[in-house]
Amino acid sequence: MWWIFPRLSDWDWEAAVKALFESVGGKVASMMFTRTINDVVINGEVPDQSAGMGLTLAVRASGSVSDVVVLEELDMKAVIAVAKKAACAYRPAG
Repeated sequence: MWWIFPRLSDWDWEAAVKALFESVGGKVASMMFTRTINDVVINGEVPDQSAGMGLTLAVRASGSVSDVVVLEELDMKAVIAVAKKAACAYRPAG
């Protein structure tokens, strides 16, 4: 289908995505074009949640994409440690 959109085929998508991630202090590990409901899958890292949400808001606000799904990797050891602290302090109502 690239022959239908010659201007799009000249666009360096990966460079644009890498520049976007770098602008918030992040980096792109991989970028894949797919034949699924998700046209592009990007595996990237950002320094913190604020950087990730800011990047996502900027992309959504541009109107250039119709949907963005963000999956955040969790440190389950840290989550379980906090859950244990909370479980000791939690008392059901009543």
